[in-house]
Amino acid sequence: HGIYRANCLKKALVSQLLLWRRGIDTDLKIGVDNDLARFSAHAWLEYDGEILIDSEDTRNRFTAFDSR
Repeated sequence: HGIYRANCLKKALVSQLLLWRRGIDTDLKIGVDNDLARFSAHAWLEYDGEILIDSEDTRNRFTAFDSR
């Protein structure tokens, strides 16, 4: 435990690299917690609109930054 936990970002980046090497193009999503009482961020992968390395509840808990 420290100032931040980068576990989800590391997991998403490594997973994205491994999938990319197999020809599977994924979207890295980084978002902030919808609970305004605290600040937290989270990273996850999506493929064809489906969340790969997290639960579907992730979309309810976090708002992803726009990638455009």
